[in-house]
Amino acid sequence: MVEQRTKVASQIIYQGKFMSVEEAHFKNSKGAFVREILRRVDAVGVLALDFENNVYLVRQFREATGQAMLEIPAGVIEEGDDIIQRAKTELVEEAGLKADNWQKMTSFYLSPGYSDEMFYLYLATTLQIVDSQPEEEEEIDIVKIKLDKALAMINDGKIIDSKTIIGLTLAKLSFSDAALY
Repeated sequence: MVEQRTKVASQIIYQGKFMSVEEAHFKNSKGAFVREILRRVDAVGVLALDFENNVYLVRQFREATGQAMLEIPAGVIEEGDDIIQRAKTELVEEAGLKADNWQKMTSFYLSPGYSDEMFYLYLATTLQIVDSQPEEEEEIDIVKIKLDKALAMINDGKIIDSKTIIGLTLAKLSFSDAALY
């Protein structure tokens, strides 16, 4: 049986714009121990799917990995943001799309072993193309691709972003073409 742990002390050892690191001291029946916990603002992402089973992904460079990644449009939820409105904003900013139909797919912790960041995933359908409005420092390529091809790219190691893998896989598992529209 997994035993509950008691937090006995903690302190913030780093504070940034979108995250902080907490040094937390715990105890349980086996003794005392310390964990570093990444406290991160939550985020939202959008799997945009059109009538022809194309998904719209974005390719952008990620400094943390040192490479360009193919991902669903996504962004952080800032204080006071409505989650669905943030999803709509990210879809316009990054992919140049608006959607008439929105459905929450799921929410999940991105890496619960060390972070409390929750990720909210939405499906957007009945799409219209608009001008993209990336943030000043963002360089984004919009990639339109068949859902099945995107799934194959997961198997080939070409899509390696966790939120994108979850979104694409859930779309394939959860929705038949008839159920989408």
